[in-house]
Amino acid sequence: MGLFSVTVRLHSLLDDSFTDLSATVDTGANFSMIPANVLDDLGVERAHRAAFELADGSRAEYDVGELRVTVEGQTTHTWAGFAEVGTEPLLGCYAMDGLMLAADPYAGKLILSPDAPPGQNGLQL
Repeated sequence: MGLFSVTVRLHSLLDDSFTDLSATVDTGANFSMIPANVLDDLGVERAHRAAFELADGSRAEYDVGELRVTVEGQTTHTWAGFAEVGTEPLLGCYAMDGLMLAADPYAGKLILSPDAPPGQNGLQL
């Protein structure tokens, strides 16, 4: 599958602040991973710690926090891991499911999910 990036808007749950960044779409990741300094700047609370299997097969633990995310005009609440500073941001499946978006690796873009409500995804019942 080809890799591609999308612009992601991360919203604070505390106030109206937000930040836009480019994130690689990772259909192999459950949670999104965002550099810890970005989440800290938005005031994202570290809610719990979770174990993650990384792309190289190793395991690591990261703090996880809740925030709002907007991609392609869709907004949802999601969970993201506090990745090491300087780590490339990843948009994971949990966020994409909440956004009702799916990866189209051939076109290198996100599309409305076939699971989205009829009319919203262009499909008719």
